[in-house]
Amino acid sequence: MELLLTMIPSGRDLCFLIPSVSRQRVGTRYTLSKGQDLELATGRAVTRALVLVAALAGCSHRAVPPVPDGPQGSIDSGPWIVDVRPDVPVKPFATFTMGSPPDEPCRADNEDRHRVTLMRDYELHPTEVTQKEFESLMGYNPATFKSCGGSCPVETVSWHEAVAYCNARSLHEGVARCYECSGVGSDVTCKPAPAFSGQKIYTCPGHRLPTEAEWEHACRAGTETAYHLGPNDPALCSSCSTDDKGADAIAWFCGNADGKTHAVGQKQRNALNLFDMAGNVWEWCQDRYKDRLGSAPVVDPWGPPGGVYRVVRGGSWGSNPEKLRAAQRSFNPPTFRAARLGFRCARTR
Repeated sequence: MELLLTMIPSGRDLCFLIPSVSRQRVGTRYTLSKGQDLELATGRAVTRALVLVAALAGCSHRAVPPVPDGPQGSIDSGPWIVDVRPDVPVKPFATFTMGSPPDEPCRADNEDRHRVTLMRDYELHPTEVTQKEFESLMGYNPATFKSCGGSCPVETVSWHEAVAYCNARSLHEGVARCYECSGVGSDVTCKPAPAFSGQKIYTCPGHRLPTEAEWEHACRAGTETAYHLGPNDPALCSSCSTDDKGADAIAWFCGNADGKTHAVGQKQRNALNLFDMAGNVWEWCQDRYKDRLGSAPVVDPWGPPGGVYRVVRGGSWGSNPEKLRAAQRSFNPPTFRAARLGFRCARTR
């Protein structure tokens, strides 16, 4: 049994060393939020769990954690690690407007504008799940762009693999799993656990995919423009150039990505300290896809109860600016895999 450092994501100003039976390595260096370093002993297994409280007070984080401007910030060595960067807490702005206005350039017909109320605070991972994070818990790396490195987003994952990772993270942290899964590796098949099916997914205390409404709410971060930093350029909807300065600032897309993924956290973050909500890789959401969402206000939407497809959001390294807008919606079968498709985890607080 070895030890790893993990951040309590609930906002309590504590850090703990907790036991792990997963394949972690002692000797991994973890960088704490105030620049302190903790070097675990090397050369031997640790057989007794230690709880470290007051001595690590420097690990505390604020309501919105100070996420660094690059992919640094959690772990800088070791091939078998578990992410210790805290998820970003998102406090709903009571009610927000989902979808795009009729005059937004590049909009599609499936972006019905309507009011959405989210009743629960939630957390969202500050970046897309990386190859290192995924492999550390799942034991394999499905990415097409492995040469990009561990700090690049994991991709070529199905919806089932994405939620299996969320389950593995819940198991690792000792919280309830939101899904029932069978099979292993790329052959895994999952569905929401009966206790958390339908709208009850919001009550699951473990890690899960964000609902489509949570995803757009977090992407917008209080804004109502096409991008979180402002409007888009109507002349460049289908352009693959860096002339769209808004797209170039926030996303890896067809105009600047050179046909591949890039390390997470390199582009401009939004007001919630979330990176890559546009571009790099599309992101799986919890919901099944419904083409028209309508104009009626809704509370804690979770998608239709049946259907073939799952929602994906955000665009990718191969997308044009049209696909990078906060309101843009797309979908894939849950078994679909592509080098443009990844995910990030959410959790109800």
